[in-house]
Amino acid sequence: RCGGANTWSVHGNAGVASFMKCGRGDEVNTTSLDDFAAGEAPLYVKVDVEGGEWDVLRGMHHLLRERRVAVASFEYAVNWHAAFHRPSRHALTEEERASAKDVSLHAFQSRLGAYGYDTYLVNAGDADSGVVLVPVHGEFWQDELEICYNRSRFYDNTHCW
Repeated sequence: RCGGANTWSVHGNAGVASFMKCGRGDEVNTTSLDDFAAGEAPLYVKVDVEGGEWDVLRGMHHLLRERRVAVASFEYAVNWHAAFHRPSRHALTEEERASAKDVSLHAFQSRLGAYGYDTYLVNAGDADSGVVLVPVHGEFWQDELEICYNRSRFYDNTHCW
């Protein structure tokens, strides 16, 4: 095995792991957030794991069910599903949308809503508005918010949000 715990704290980096070089195919140590934060109530959890966000969500089921996480942010981007890798000027076909429905933003906000959390997209806004939180939960949901289904409506690049 290679690697170690990967943690960062606003109280300093005393818990930073020593990293060993890992190669393709090497086994790495992993744990769930439920196990990592057993008995704790994290103020903030940031998840940006290049498409593994759903796995992390499953691994923090108890934390979320018990409402022990105050705030969490998850990256919503092209790595959530292979169909999202289409060139940004092309909308997904109905078949591709159907294949991605279980890992869609709608499914994600529904899952978090079942735990009692609200979901927002964070938009950088402009010089006048600054950062804008766009609600995408419950009554605020609109199918147009499924940005990765048709990135050309919002962006002319490879990102979803």
